[in-house]
Amino acid sequence: VETIATHFFEEVLELVDQGHESGDAGRAALQHWRELIAKPAGELLTDNALAGLYGELEVLEEVVSHPGGTLDHWTGWAKDHNDFRLPGLVLEVKTTTAADYRRVRVHGLRQLAAPEDGSTLVLVLRRLQLSPTGRSVPDLIEAIVQNGVARWKLLECLSNLKYSEQHRAHYALRKFVSEELALRLVDDRHPRLTPEILRP
Repeated sequence: VETIATHFFEEVLELVDQGHESGDAGRAALQHWRELIAKPAGELLTDNALAGLYGELEVLEEVVSHPGGTLDHWTGWAKDHNDFRLPGLVLEVKTTTAADYRRVRVHGLRQLAAPEDGSTLVLVLRRLQLSPTGRSVPDLIEAIVQNGVARWKLLECLSNLKYSEQHRAHYALRKFVSEELALRLVDDRHPRLTPEILRP
């Protein structure tokens, strides 16, 4: 509760700094946090689910740290076919703690299909390992917020992926380090099954 109250006041101050009247800022922040708090915490995410979320958030951290990078470039939270859509580039992030991290599970025929707008599609493969010297999902959330992303908006996206701040203390103990990374250009030479290939 103390953390939520702190974040609420932080958002009010940010909105005032952006030029909003203090009363309007307070009402807007209260509405944002009321909606978030009203959502049930749900069950704890498994380590595999946390690893997958960690992989996407680490890419998001990189995206928003560059000029022009915004939270809107992350589309995975909205159950889009792909995780990130940037100008001319689409990223699909696959993260696991398994040793055979290059073997991935594809969700649906559209996930590796050529982007309709002609963008380049890249598959980002990550292998993580639990380690007390690593970073946690809450650590990444803080880093992304420090890069200018509104906390309430990020948490709203995360709630769609079953992440709840009410379990923050538990998630803070689950820390990962990146062990291996591979990038694959997904084009006509890359093995894939798409609706176009199945079409007679």
